Amino acid sequence: MIYTAVASLRRITALRNLLLALVGATLLYPALTIAQPAKDDPLSANALANATYHGLKSDNAAVTLVDGRWQGEPYQAGGAVVPQVQLLGNLIARGDVTGDGAEDAVVLVNFAPGGTGQLLHLALMSVREGKAQQTAAAFIGDRVRTRDLRIDNGTIVLDLIQAGPRDASCCPGELATRQWHFADGELTEIDSGVATRRLGPAALAGQTWQLARWQYAEPLGESISITLAYEDGKVTGTAGCNNYFAAVTAGDMPGDITIAPPGATRMACSDPAAGAAEQRFLSILPTVRQFSWQSGQLTLSYGEGTETGVLFFDRR
Repeated sequence: MIYTAVASLRRITALRNLLLALVGATLLYPALTIAQPAKDDPLSANALANATYHGLKSDNAAVTLVDGRWQGEPYQAGGAVVPQVQLLGNLIARGDVTGDGAEDAVVLVNFAPGGTGQLLHLALMSVREGKAQQTAAAFIGDRVRTRDLRIDNGTIVLDLIQAGPRDASCCPGELATRQWHFADGELTEIDSGVATRRLGPAALAGQTWQLARWQYAEPLGESISITLAYEDGKVTGTAGCNNYFAAVTAGDMPGDITIAPPGATRMACSDPAAGAAEQRFLSILPTVRQFSWQSGQLTLSYGEGTETGVLFFDRR
């Protein structure tokens, strides 16, 4: 009982660290980097980040995003608690969902009412009158973690981490694949045929990840390449100059892991910046306590007490 309580506390601490890493935003997700739109592309990332969405709030009022965000007025005059909406710009899928032969876009839009809730929605966007307009929307869940979004033969497919029957809302631990089909003007969830399973290190297998940021607002230098892959109970990759490897042990709670001190080759680094990044990364690895996903990015939460942080990885 005591051991389980300690494991739960560590999991909640890791979640807190992830939230703190996303400093500067009341919302749960990193700020959206808007690419310059392609000419005559009404479904570009920029267009979707400045589109109008509805069906997110309880009053069904429309919200128009500016650079991927919207913020309402305080609930109380002079108060700090405000409703916010954010587009998860890292995950945008394109394809024909409505069946009219024209390309649509599917995006994830998060509504934060102002408390702990993070209410995630799908929004189906189609081109009408030369611009992106919402065709349908569907509620996904509260405080879910999104891994991947795609369109498969007109069906919307979302890989995510959601709360299982025994999970607290704060700490989802169930891997799931969910699907939606468009018909009669609505998005209807259908059975994906994929069984749910608990979040464990095996979820990392089959993909190589590239370190993108040390923290929420600290990107990795463009000339530095640090990668991570998991297979057969260990992580391997390049640390900047040298290859590394380290054993991984699963913890009692979903997503909890321990990484052993890594071994590495011993080539000299000709680039001082790469050498410093390598030393920093290899020193962080043994302090990793939890992994998860956030808007398609792999996150590794590390450290104890005040010496904590989160590493963010993109698919390579």
